[in-house]
Amino acid sequence: GSPTVGPTLGVSSESGLFGSSGAWDNVAGTLVVSVVGAGLDAYGTNLVKFELQHDAIASIGEDVSVEAAVVDPVLGWLAVDKVGMTGDPVTILGHSDGWKPLYAFVP
Repeated sequence: GSPTVGPTLGVSSESGLFGSSGAWDNVAGTLVVSVVGAGLDAYGTNLVKFELQHDAIASIGEDVSVEAAVVDPVLGWLAVDKVGMTGDPVTILGHSDGWKPLYAFVP
């Protein structure tokens, strides 16, 4: 979980297609955003930004994944499999796990 409380969390995107907030569950650690515009380009890149607050204690970093569901006018409901967000294991500020999503340390 996260000390960032819900039920909504502010989001931003360059395209503006995701509106300004998503449904946030701080216990489950899930953020659900929906497209509010005409739809996404099937081959385009879409970046969604949001901020979470960490506890005042260190965190080992949580597994972060992305999954999606799409309603296509021809094909109907399509689910996109959950994909884990990973990175290259590099040391950041002296922390070997600093590359992990949501990793936090007490300075």
